[in-house]
Amino acid sequence: MSRVNWEQLISYINNECTAEERQEVDSWLKENRANRILFESLKHRKAHLTRGLGKDVVEDRWQLFLKRIEQPEIAVPRSHNLWQRWTIAASILLCVCAGLFFLQLEKEKIFSVKEYVRSVPVGRNGRLVLPDSSIVYMAGGSTISYDNSFNKQSRHVSLKGYAFFEVVHNPKKTFSITTENNGVVSVWGTSFSINSSKGVSDRVEVATGKVSVRSQNKSFFLTRGQAVESSISAKAMNRYNVDALAAAALKDSQIRFRDQTIEAIAAMLSSRYGIEVSIRETALNGHRFSGEVNEATYSSVASGVAFALGIKYKIINNNHLIFY
Repeated sequence: MSRVNWEQLISYINNECTAEERQEVDSWLKENRANRILFESLKHRKAHLTRGLGKDVVEDRWQLFLKRIEQPEIAVPRSHNLWQRWTIAASILLCVCAGLFFLQLEKEKIFSVKEYVRSVPVGRNGRLVLPDSSIVYMAGGSTISYDNSFNKQSRHVSLKGYAFFEVVHNPKKTFSITTENNGVVSVWGTSFSINSSKGVSDRVEVATGKVSVRSQNKSFFLTRGQAVESSISAKAMNRYNVDALAAAALKDSQIRFRDQTIEAIAAMLSSRYGIEVSIRETALNGHRFSGEVNEATYSSVASGVAFALGIKYKIINNNHLIFY
């Protein structure tokens, strides 16, 4: 009579056993019908598990299994025949294997998830090509993260900071972005920018296509040249119009100033490069600046702005710009 254990059966079903172990299981299956019934039950359970179970279901069934094995042993009258005893033993083995399958499933579910994180250093810009060929242009100090399920059933990333997205069109797979403020932007294929400042606001500007924005239990649909800002502190969402070219400025490696004060310019430089920008009272002269600056370093942009407005600037610790 062949002897196999539950480890061999699991390895056999998962196609992970050696040739010698496979031969032992095959011999065991040929011995009697009871072995084959048990084996088919295990295969059926395995097939069911590969369709996926929620964590709560796995936990509930594991607890049920623990209760079963903690119950007092049931005395079996001697009058019961060998088949009845084998049935009880097979049921216990099935419970053990099912429990191990549950644990194995949950273990694989946890450790098979791999997260990818891309961050851009302060003071620089970066470019990221996602697995679906969508492109993300990232501002300094920004971070994009996604896991290895991306582009399987859907396309989802998380964003911290400021980025411009060029999303490849795919009507079967929604592309969604979750911001630091738990706002959700959903598209199928379009280009747009998102500027997310944790605890302050999310701003979405559309360059092409259509974009769905949901934040603070409100939803907006935007098209080319439209934008919405979700103010976290004010608990309000405001829609407005923008220059579509300005929305794509991060991609074009340009910064566009449109009759803007030093306060507005400072805010743009801060979000664009991920740096701290301060303004001394001596720089608040009320002058405004318009122009397009081909992007280089933030120090060269600051130099041009300071010259145009008749003010001065300095940089401290390579991450703090001060206009004065």
